Amino acid sequence: MIVQFSALFVALFTTARAQTLSDVVEADDVNFDEVIRKHDYVLMEFYAPWCGHCKNLAPEYEKAATELKGRAILAKLDAIENTESAGQYKVTGFPALKIFRDGKFDKDYPGERTADGIVKFIKQETKKTVWVLASPKDVEALKAENFNTTIYGVFPNTDSEKYKVFEEAAKDLEKSMRGAVAFAVVKKDSGVVVDGLDKPEEITLTLERFDSSRTRLPTEKLAVDSAAFKKSIEENWVPLWGEMTRHTFGFYLVRQKPVFMLFRDLKDETSDATGLKLAQKYYQGTDSMLFGWIDGNGEDAKGITKRLGLEEDKLPGLLIDYPKEFTYQVIEKGGNPIDFDKAADAIEKFPMGSTVTFEDTERGVGFRGENLPDEYKGKETQKGLTTVIQSNFDEFILEADRDVFAFFWAPFCEKCRKVVQDLEKLSKKLEKKRIRIVKFQASQNWYNKTLFDKNPMGEGFPPTFEPTYWFIPKSTHIPQLYEGKQTFKAMMGFLKKNAKADVEADESEEKEDKEDDANDEL
Repeated sequence: MIVQFSALFVALFTTARAQTLSDVVEADDVNFDEVIRKHDYVLMEFYAPWCGHCKNLAPEYEKAATELKGRAILAKLDAIENTESAGQYKVTGFPALKIFRDGKFDKDYPGERTADGIVKFIKQETKKTVWVLASPKDVEALKAENFNTTIYGVFPNTDSEKYKVFEEAAKDLEKSMRGAVAFAVVKKDSGVVVDGLDKPEEITLTLERFDSSRTRLPTEKLAVDSAAFKKSIEENWVPLWGEMTRHTFGFYLVRQKPVFMLFRDLKDETSDATGLKLAQKYYQGTDSMLFGWIDGNGEDAKGITKRLGLEEDKLPGLLIDYPKEFTYQVIEKGGNPIDFDKAADAIEKFPMGSTVTFEDTERGVGFRGENLPDEYKGKETQKGLTTVIQSNFDEFILEADRDVFAFFWAPFCEKCRKVVQDLEKLSKKLEKKRIRIVKFQASQNWYNKTLFDKNPMGEGFPPTFEPTYWFIPKSTHIPQLYEGKQTFKAMMGFLKKNAKADVEADESEEKEDKEDDANDEL
């Protein structure tokens, strides 16, 4: 009896101690808000006690929580017992992993559900952006993070106006360049020496790329405002040969220059050396072809191939993307060694400024387009608004069995966000009419620009985009540019006059929008 009791006591004590030593924070409806507000970065697991996948994840989650201790918080919540929190964040399946930053929901966790995958993803997400270098240890810690680019600023103190502009630009760029660019502050007379930097003046701004090349940024930008300084960073930060992530991928594409992408196995040093050699031969600054590599076994590769419209299970080894034409050429399939001469030949066949067209498909050229989100597959039209991508463009626009009114937009376009509300209102109003209202993401999907002769994408960097509407009548399938006001009333009036379908608006709705439409002009 004593032996049994002792064994039971030890078992209970061990279990209790294990729970006490867990680095995963327990959340419930009572302390949920406190948990996510108390910490800068929280990965929250919503689980069910009976869920097999949750049980499989548990040891991996514990391991990741321990390794990330001091950098991020991993928490879990029993969604069956705590329905208020689970309902608030629309949890329908288990386990559901959601990321919270600064007390607010940021996004669903997209990475691998292993300890290594979670740790790698969160370390990338939580790289510190602004570093104050007060000792040699700080310099070593910064270099250990392997940023693509580091911008060093030497200031007399952190109270100066120019430092405040420097810090503001860093915070503005933090999300879009997360994990790629670091801002390092060196206080004048601190005694900290950074290899390769000139003797610091009172204000020194030096951009150091991962390839050790350096660019002196004009300090007068700091005297203007953070926007001017930020622009100079955006124009110069791309390294000769650096890692591309889902955070920085867009910065390569919006430059409208060909992008050489190597999907590499990090253990394969040969392909890395070949890629660097090609970059050294053909890179002529950010006005020419850009070069970068992607971890072929990581989540970034899946995210980038998804944006290109490639299938995840058919990962390329090497491709060149032509953002201006929304096309790409697969040079080498995944798993094959990278051949220098073959890659060089492909670069020279399509030199900077060349146009890639239909006829080039024989050379392995494909047309870039997003993948349709799962919630839209087979349900492209929702509340009267049809979501179109490259693969269904002809079906829903150029070969439609009805008149089409199409909105070309881009996610970075401020004007697009303002006018889309009127488009949604229009589509809902005409939901039961025989006319198709379409939204098309024109900055990511290929389409035939010879038919749509106004290009909404502006030249230069940073990119500009003008929201554009097209009317495509069923009778001719020839696109007509809509040049009226981008308001509900104006668009309804146009369709009422030009579309074959009966699209009459009722008087009450016209009266309701009269005042807004009178002032709503782009």
